[in-house]
Amino acid sequence: MACKKLGTNAWLRVLSCAALAYAAFCAQAFAAEPESYCLIISCKNDGAIAEIYAPESICYNGFEAFFEGIRGGRRGFYALDLNEYSKGKPLEPVNLRAGKGNNSIEVDQFTRGLPPTTIPKEGGTVSFDNRFAANMVCSPLFDTGAR
Repeated sequence: MACKKLGTNAWLRVLSCAALAYAAFCAQAFAAEPESYCLIISCKNDGAIAEIYAPESICYNGFEAFFEGIRGGRRGFYALDLNEYSKGKPLEPVNLRAGKGNNSIEVDQFTRGLPPTTIPKEGGTVSFDNRFAANMVCSPLFDTGAR
């Protein structure tokens, strides 16, 4: 609407609208602090290590607060360390959701179209995919020390 009031010169309107859009983008980009993430679960098999990261804002207030924070779903990250295969350590976004009874975490690798992987709160053996991340032994939730 503000662009229509600038006059009849089409170039002036285009440039003014571009300037307004750029200003709005900058205000939005710098207004919010970037979210940081914490390691919540690490998993390992013979050739790879998988790590699950959740928003730091829900990591340090206990299990109940954490599961409440992911009940409706939250964005997290999945890292698969393939250095053993000389393939690096890709990081991909995942959706995290609380499992039934807050006894597990569902990790949805939506970018790959894989079915969600359920990791028990106490840890256990899971498979993320059948190529590199099968039969991985996972740490209990928040117990991600050296294994």
